[in-house]
Amino acid sequence: MTERADTNTPATRLCDNATEVLLLALLGWLPLAFGGVLPLSHGLIVAGAALAGLLLGIKCTVGRQTFRWSPIYIPLFGFVGLVNLQGQPLPFDWLSTLAHAAGEQWHAMLSTPALADGFPRLLPISLYPQGTQQDLALLTAGMILLVALTNLYHSGRRTARLLGWIAAIGGSVALLGLLQTLLGAKAIYWTVPVGHLATAGSFVHYGHFAQFLNLSIGCALALLLMRLAQRTGRLQHHAQEMLADLRQPGRMVNWLLLLMIVLSMLAIAVSRSRNGLLSMCIGGIVVAIVLHRTRILRGTGWLLATMVIGALISLLFLGFDPVYERMATLEDPANAFEGRGWLIRDSMSAFATHPVLGIGQGAFEYVFPMFDTSFRGGRAQHAENFYVELLVETGIVGAGLMIALGLLVGRAWWQRLRQQSRDADIALAGLLFGVTAVLFHASTDFGLRIPAVAALVTVIVALVSARASRPMLINSGKDNAVRPSRRGIAMAAMIGIGGGTLLALQIPPIIAAYHADHHWRAAKALRADTAEATDERQQELYEQQREHVAAAVKLMPGHVEYRLRHAWLRWEQPLMKLTSYQADLSQLSDTEIAELQTAAEVAQQLALEARRIAPTYGLPWTLAGQLGVQWLDQPEAGDWIIRGMQLSPESPEACLAAARQLLEQGDDAAATAAFHRAIQVGTS
Repeated sequence: MTERADTNTPATRLCDNATEVLLLALLGWLPLAFGGVLPLSHGLIVAGAALAGLLLGIKCTVGRQTFRWSPIYIPLFGFVGLVNLQGQPLPFDWLSTLAHAAGEQWHAMLSTPALADGFPRLLPISLYPQGTQQDLALLTAGMILLVALTNLYHSGRRTARLLGWIAAIGGSVALLGLLQTLLGAKAIYWTVPVGHLATAGSFVHYGHFAQFLNLSIGCALALLLMRLAQRTGRLQHHAQEMLADLRQPGRMVNWLLLLMIVLSMLAIAVSRSRNGLLSMCIGGIVVAIVLHRTRILRGTGWLLATMVIGALISLLFLGFDPVYERMATLEDPANAFEGRGWLIRDSMSAFATHPVLGIGQGAFEYVFPMFDTSFRGGRAQHAENFYVELLVETGIVGAGLMIALGLLVGRAWWQRLRQQSRDADIALAGLLFGVTAVLFHASTDFGLRIPAVAALVTVIVALVSARASRPMLINSGKDNAVRPSRRGIAMAAMIGIGGGTLLALQIPPIIAAYHADHHWRAAKALRADTAEATDERQQELYEQQREHVAAAVKLMPGHVEYRLRHAWLRWEQPLMKLTSYQADLSQLSDTEIAELQTAAEVAQQLALEARRIAPTYGLPWTLAGQLGVQWLDQPEAGDWIIRGMQLSPESPEACLAAARQLLEQGDDAAATAAFHRAIQVGTS
C-alpha cells in the first residue's frame, strides 16, 4: 500500500499560515490585555476560533487535506455538549427529571410572589443562564482551536516556531513585571490602577501572572530540548552535553531562552505569588524526574538547580525580604488558606445539593452565596479551587468528562515520552513543566478560567493531541494509494465549517457585551460624581446614569447586575428629586407620595423580574421587599427581605435590611444575629 502525502498546494499553505498567524496574534494579545478578561478579548477569541475552524474545514474539504482524529476529542465534545444542555430552556417536567434540585429552586423562587405572566413553561438547568452562555462561547472556541491546532502542529518546524513565539511573549510579560517591581509601579502600564503595587506584569492578579509564566517557561524548555536534538541527531542526552553545546558558537537563541527562563523565575518570585513559586518548584521536580527516567536529559537536576541559583542571586539585588515575608506565611497554612478552606467547605454543600449536572457553568457567583456560612466580606466570584468549582458547576457528569480528558491526555503524553521518535516528542517533556505547575496551582486558584492561561494550556494540549492523533485515511483501491477518508472530510466540515459558523453567530452578543460594559463603566463613574454634586446637578447626573444603565440592560438583558441597578435607579432618582433620606417624609404632599409609590411599584416589578435570570441572587429580593414594606403596603414583602439575606449573606445591605425587618417582627435574637453578620461582612 502506497501512502499518499497531503497535497501541499498554495491554498492549503495559505490556510495553515493564516491559522498560525491568527494563533500567534491571539497568544500575543491575551497576556498583554490584562489576561484577556474583558469582553473585547472574548470577542477576539471567538472570532479567531471561528476563522480557524473555517480554515480547517476549507483545507480538508476543498484542499483535500487529511483530517487528524484524536480520542481526546470525545470527552471535550461531551463537556461542551453538557454546558450547552445546561443553558438550554427545557420544559419544566424535563428539567425536574434531569436536575431535580434545579427545578425545585426555580419553582421556589418564581412561584411566590408570582410573575406577572405566570410561571415560565421553559427553564434551564443553569441557575444563571447568562454566565453559562458566556462560558459556552469561550469553551466552544477552545474546542475548535484545539481541533484546528491538532491538525496543524504535527510538523516539528511549526512546533519549534510556535514555542519560540510563546517564549518571547512570556519573556516580555516577565520583563514588564520586573520593571514594575524595580520602579515601584502602582498601575499596569503605569496608567491602569489595580489597587495594589503592580507586580504582575500586564495581569490584574499575580497568581494568573505566575501561571502564565510557568507555562511559558515550559515552552522555552521544550524548545531548548528540540534544538539540542536537531543539532545532535539524537533524542537522548545528558545535561552536561547541553551545557557543552551552549559553549559552541551560534548559540545565541539558546542563551536567550535560558535568560527568559531565569527572568520568568525571578518575576514569579517578586510577584509575591506563594502558590506560583511553589508550583514552579513542583513543576521543576516533576520534569527533572521525567527527563531523567526517560533518558531525554539525564542529570537535569543540576541544570535546573543552576537556573534556580541564578534566579536567587538576581533576587538578592531586587530585594529578597518581601518575598521571604510572603512565603513565611506558609508556616501557618491554616491561617494562610483559611478563607479558601471556608470556600471549599461551603462549595461542597452546593455540590451535595446539585450533584449530577451542577448549578450551571459560570453560575457560581450568584448561586454560591446561599451556601456561604463564613463571615467573609464580598461576594465570592470563584471557589479559589478550579476542581471544586468544576464539580459545583457541572456536577459528577462534567467532572467525569474532565477526568476522562485528563486521563487521555496523560496517557498520550506518557506514550510519546516513552516511545520517542521525533524531536517534537521530547519537546513534550519540557511542556510538562508548565502544565504540572498550573494543575497544582489550580487547587488554590481559578487561573485556568483566565483566557490567557486557558489559551496557552489549550495550545499545549493540542501539541500533545497532534503527536497522538492519527490521519483518517482509506485505500483508494485504484493505485493502491491511501487518501483522505470521506468520514474525515465530513468531520472536518462539521467541526470546522459548521462549528466555526455557529461560533461566528456568537460574535454579535459579545460585541453587545462590549458596548454594555462601556455603558456600565460610564454609569459607575457618574455615580461617584453624583455623591458630591449639588441637588440640581444631581438630577442631571441621575438621568445620565439611568440612560447608560438602560442602554446596558437593552444590550445585555440577561445580566442581573445591570437589571438590579436599573431597578434601583428607577426608585432612587425620584426619591432624591423630592426629598433626601434625612428629610421628614410626612412633609411630602399627597401628590408627591403618590409619585414615589408609583416609582416604587415600577422598581419593585423590575427587581422581581430579575428572578427570571438569577433566581438565587438575594439583592433583588431585598430591594423588592423594602419597597413593598415601606411604600406599597405589602406585609408579605417582609419575608422577601429576609430571603434576600438568606440568598446573599455576604451583602451588608441585605443583612441590615433583614435585621430591621426582624426587629419590626419582634424577633430580637434573629435581628441581633443579622446585625452581627452585617458588621462581620463589612458594615462600618
